[in-house]
Amino acid sequence: MQSFVPSFQCKNGDCGQNHKNSRYTNSPKGQCNNCNQFSGSNHGTCSWCNQEDSIEEIDKEQLEDLGIRLPN
Repeated sequence: MQSFVPSFQCKNGDCGQNHKNSRYTNSPKGQCNNCNQFSGSNHGTCSWCNQEDSIEEIDKEQLEDLGIRLPN
């Protein structure tokens, strides 16, 4: 699991719960304006949907507004 992903669901999705990522040490720096996935970078191509130049910078206030916890 990448260090900018705060939580995840089990691979098979059967338990239905989110689990904290123990490797979460860096908050996301960007978000894709196409698929809304977070990115460790604040610009460039989304690694989830491959949309070019779709990553836009996201700040800590926006993360808090979305309910995304900040790393310790």
